[in-house]
Amino acid sequence: MPTHSVVDGICTCHRGKDCKSPGKHPIVDKHSDATTNEETIQQWWNEHPEANIACFIDNSVVLDIDPRNDGMNSYVKLISVAGDPPSTPTVETGGDGLHIWFSNNPSAIGNSSDYPGIDVLSGDKYCVMPPSIHASGKTYEWTSDYDPLEQDDFNQDCFAPLPEQYASIFTHRVSAINPERVSRFLYDPPAEEIDRLKQILYSDVGINLASNYNAAVHMPPGYSPTMIGWIHVGLALYHTSWRCGFELFDEWSRIADDKLSLGKYDGTLELRKRWNEFSTTGRRFKIASLYALAKSALLRFDEQVELSPTIIDQDFLESAEHLIRNIKSVPTLIENLLVKGSTALLVGPSGIGKTFLAIDISLSIATGKAWWGENVSQGSVIYVNAEGRMGFSKRLGAWLDFHHQEAPDNFFVTKRNLFISEESEVAGFIELAQKVQPVLVVIDTLAQNFGPGADESSTKDMTLFVNNCQRLSNELEATILIIHHTGHHAYRARGSSALLAAVDTEMTIVAQGDFIELTITKQRDLELKDPILLYSKRVLYTDPNGVEHASLVINRYSDMKPPLLGIQKTVFEEVEKQMQEVTERLKEMGKQEDKPEVSKRELEIALQVDTQTLSKSLRTLEKDGRIKQTRYNITDIIYER
Repeated sequence: MPTHSVVDGICTCHRGKDCKSPGKHPIVDKHSDATTNEETIQQWWNEHPEANIACFIDNSVVLDIDPRNDGMNSYVKLISVAGDPPSTPTVETGGDGLHIWFSNNPSAIGNSSDYPGIDVLSGDKYCVMPPSIHASGKTYEWTSDYDPLEQDDFNQDCFAPLPEQYASIFTHRVSAINPERVSRFLYDPPAEEIDRLKQILYSDVGINLASNYNAAVHMPPGYSPTMIGWIHVGLALYHTSWRCGFELFDEWSRIADDKLSLGKYDGTLELRKRWNEFSTTGRRFKIASLYALAKSALLRFDEQVELSPTIIDQDFLESAEHLIRNIKSVPTLIENLLVKGSTALLVGPSGIGKTFLAIDISLSIATGKAWWGENVSQGSVIYVNAEGRMGFSKRLGAWLDFHHQEAPDNFFVTKRNLFISEESEVAGFIELAQKVQPVLVVIDTLAQNFGPGADESSTKDMTLFVNNCQRLSNELEATILIIHHTGHHAYRARGSSALLAAVDTEMTIVAQGDFIELTITKQRDLELKDPILLYSKRVLYTDPNGVEHASLVINRYSDMKPPLLGIQKTVFEEVEKQMQEVTERLKEMGKQEDKPEVSKRELEIALQVDTQTLSKSLRTLEKDGRIKQTRYNITDIIYER
């Protein structure tokens, strides 16, 4: 799978120099998207040609030697105790460390406090692979004595097994843990708790949990056993950290296998091996979820089995099985744009038209009018108006007149700021707002409603602000739309990154003249859509007193090729400039017949942008028919604009 790369020591992700793991975190969803499909992989690197490469470890095991944490000294110590490792594929990391690959994954293997700086990676962990670029600027490389690219068939069989001496050192053992912390790992639960669990496990419902593939005669209609099963019981018992956990699992497995005639139980020794593997699966199926599943099933039976109220509270816990059986579509306030009960952020520079766009969105919801082709869910709106109060009424009037709408009686505007960082302000607002039951609350702007003395750049202050916005959303069951300014970087929200991390949706706007481009840059529960091109139109509006006013309204722009805006405009102009310079150099060299091309790397340096931002802009320009490109170069400019 592709991960972000590093340019001049800075990660190409949106965090840039603030990234805590430069060049190491995935561009795609690591759990669901990683693949061995060559077509998918080729497509990824066509889209992200500078991306680093990562590989899942799966059933292998990797010793990650990190010199920053004294890993090399620990490695020397390991060799002196357990001997030299066998010849096996090894990577020299860009941080002067090592990734040593082995084929097998012994049970219950993990880090040892006796060897700091050596991480034992397995299961759903992944490693960055050669020739990826490290934050240091160095590349990951295979050691000189082994290069898989020189092998006829490179696969897991090329890895040497982890030596038993190494495995014994890195196997989890209670004796190796600080005695003061043993109780955190293994303990003896109250006898009544064990009895209660046995009562569940040995009931008809509990026995049927052993089958992943056979609903059995006692399973109620519509109840999906594929969501539970034998492995989930084992995981739940393993993660209780009860000393008797394995004995319970062994006894239950034997009884269930016999009653259901599954033929899966191969004895205590074989079961112990699988039990040990639970530490490396990366899956966490807790005992509380097991109780929830059992209780959900028992509700369909006449049996009366008491479940511990301290473990199951139906107002707090919900089983995975119940969630998946009740999957619902995401409810939207505006289709493809805003989710009901979410928090959203609209970001742009000052004077660009954020308030006009916010009015367009909020009045569409209040009146029930489709928002430029997207369905809306009509409801009350509260607009916290803290900027431009003098002209706000004529902006509302202009919108209603342009769209031939009557003034809605469910659209409310505050007369003053709302200091969201202050608990008393929020509590009072909630009490007032509940009387009109809004589906949308617009905060315009964050700066004017942040609170006196609070600092946007402070993570602590921003966290308080977003927590209170979430409180508004939860208690009012409303979507909160926050209007905010960009900072020094023209395309990012000003202040602490805690804001972007907390919101469900982020929308950014850039403008050139009357044209406005709305880009959805984050969408937690909906698919990201292509940028929306709008434009502001000047209209004349006559108020009820006969006074004429001029204002702006937002329109959808879709009849012609989009104008160049923002970063696309900057990139295109730089491509033009460099293409002209290359053309002139070719003429000077007498090679005017050669086709000029512009290096993407030279563009990154000239524009001082990261690879991902540049690649996204170039893809947009190519899609709009303005350029042609290959993996590394811009090959042509198309001037019909």
